Order: sequence, then C-alpha cells, then structure tokens
Amino acid sequence: VGTDVDSYENVLNQHFELATTLNAPCANTDILEALTYVVRSYPVRHATISEALRQPEIEEDTPAVAPQAPEVPEPAIVKHRAYQDESAIPQVLFESLAALNLSAETFAAGLYPRGIDESYVRSNNLFPQEKNLQEKSRTICTDVGKWARLHLYRTAFLTQQILKGLGISSDLQEKAKAATFLFSLSFAGENADLLRREYYEARHSSFRRDMCSKIKDSAMAVALELQAPEVGNLIATVGRLVGREEAVNDSPASVVASAIMAADITDRVCFQSGHWNPRRAYTLLKKMRAAKLLDMHPDVLCCVVKILTEAMCAHPHALLLNKHLRNDPKLKSAALACRDHKAALGEKKVALVNLMPGMRLSRPVVAYDGREILSSDIKLDQDLIWRLWQLSTVRPLNGPLTVFSKN
Repeated sequence: VGTDVDSYENVLNQHFELATTLNAPCANTDILEALTYVVRSYPVRHATISEALRQPEIEEDTPAVAPQAPEVPEPAIVKHRAYQDESAIPQVLFESLAALNLSAETFAAGLYPRGIDESYVRSNNLFPQEKNLQEKSRTICTDVGKWARLHLYRTAFLTQQILKGLGISSDLQEKAKAATFLFSLSFAGENADLLRREYYEARHSSFRRDMCSKIKDSAMAVALELQAPEVGNLIATVGRLVGREEAVNDSPASVVASAIMAADITDRVCFQSGHWNPRRAYTLLKKMRAAKLLDMHPDVLCCVVKILTEAMCAHPHALLLNKHLRNDPKLKSAALACRDHKAALGEKKVALVNLMPGMRLSRPVVAYDGREILSSDIKLDQDLIWRLWQLSTVRPLNGPLTVFSKN
C-alpha cells in the first residue's frame, strides 16, 4: 500500500506467490476488496500444497474439521473476439492503427495533462446540446464536488478525442456527450466514491457490480424522466460493459460505450491523486500490454495508447527527473540538438508517438540522462515500439527519432 506502489508489482511477484497493490489514499472498502481478491485467488494459484507445509495427520480421538468449500475464482474478462492470442496485444493495436489510418494522427492530447476545465468544456461544446440533457449534465457537475467534476470534464474530452479518431458519426457523438455525464445521474452527489475509485483490475469485481447496477439505474432515469431513450440505451450498454455482462462488439453503439468506459477508467487511474501522474500512465500501459484490459474494443484501446503516449511526449518536463539532471546544461543542450537536428538525405524524423513497425533507426535512441536506449540500424517491431512508449512515460527520451526514409 502506498503512492505509486504499482511500480513495485514485478518485485512483489518475485517474492510472493500472490500479491496485489493498493494506491494510497485508499478506503476501507478498497482494502476489503483487495483481501477478498487474495482469498479468492490463492486456492486457484496455489492448487497443491508442498508436503513440508501439510498439517500432521489427525489423531483418531481428535474431532474432524469439515473442509471448506473452495472459493469461486474471479469471473474472466468478457473480451472482444480480436483478442484470441493475449500475447499478441501489440499486434492487435498496430493492426487497428493501420486500419484506422491513425499512425500519424494527433489527438490534442497535449492538453490532457494540464487538466480540462469548464471553460474548455464550454468553448468546445463537450456538453450535450439538447437543453434538458445539458441542464441535467451541468447540475451533476455542480453536485459531485471538484474532483469528480473535473474527472467528468476530462472523461468528456478523452471520449471526444477517441470518437473523432474512430470516425464516429456526429449524431452518435452527440449522444455520447450526454451519456458521458449522465451515466452518473443515479448516484451523483450521493456516493462520490463511485466516480473516483479505480475498477480495472480483477479484484474490483464487486465494485464493478455496484457500478453496473447504478449505471443501469441512470439509464432508466434518462430514458423515462429525461425522455431520451437512445441516450438511455447507450448508458445501459456502458453499464453492461462495466459489469462485464457482455463482450464489446463492433456495433457503433458498443464501440461508443467502450470509448466512454475506457475514458472513465483512464482518467480515474491517471488523475487519482488530483493531478496528472506519469507513473500511473505507465502502469496503465503496462496493464494493457499484460492483457488486463481486454474488455476495451481494440480500436478504442489503440486510441487510448496513442493519447497517453502523445500526452507524455508533449510534456516531458512533467516527468519525475532528478533536479540535478533537469538543470544539467549539457543534457539540455543534447536534447535541444536532437530536437533541432536536420534529417540527412535518406533520413526522416518521426515523433515517438508515430512510430510504426518496420521502421529502421538511422540514429540511436537516447534518454534525456544521456544513456543510449537503442542503437542505430535496429528495425522496430510492435513489441519494441510498445516498450519505448511505456518507457517514455517514466523516463524522458530525446526526440523526435530519426529513421531511414525508405522505411
């Protein structure tokens, strides 16, 4: 338990058969869910007990103790059919990038780490335009408190960027604007915890069920009280995806619902402490790579990865650098030289976020601290690019990168 404790997950798993992490601050319900997850998962992970740890045989005059029934394991993620091979997540991602022609697309994600305030939401029409839906959305933002209010603003921003990247129709985008705010209608102002807690790991199953039920209540209220059945149906789909009651499919409504859920999860993780946390962005990318978020549509997943990577590239100074390194004039000079370097004949400069498999480096990839990460003349594949994206969230890389133009 602690701040950024997810960073130590690999070390924990080296020394403990089963470990889970809790980011501080956390509530008693978070601790209870973590313990429940361990209790439920341990019999599955530890199916056989070594002879050295077995209890001695019971004497005949000792009353027998009835064995406890085995705990039911956590339900499996209901995943999209594209995730048949969970080890090939980068391949699925880059196939989606190519199909959507998003390799060089930008998502205005440089704005995201700074936070999205109400003035941005107003000026960019992120509230629904229909009067009664807009009024109810504004009321929710007033009732939920500062953290949740800003969370809803950022979720609306992320959803809009994802749907633009996917080329979703303007009519469905408008319904998504309403759903992004109104999915919390049934619990806004009453239970702020439902708008703040994370729920992307297996141990959050009970919280997901609660969220699913409340979101369905919101869907009913929107359909009946606000006379917006189509928005209500979209919110109900979000609820079913959150509760893992159905798998995301390729229908436009399911993709939009997946985008809303993905935006909600992403912001809960990255802004859990109230400000942009690059280490949490790293954790989220790591979970995606480890096939922990397969209930997201693959097209939505690729947009989330692009947004997080672009956000980090736009704000390298936000990374947790040692003050000595930050102020080192030689390192600053080297970073500027890399940025301003003119590509030679046969070379091309490519932003880190726009790397694609098949590109071959013509110059090394160097971190801000001067260490060489990849040598020149290496052909980039899906796994290498993903690892560079993950690394960039916690360790600044000098860029843009230089590759051979023929690639």
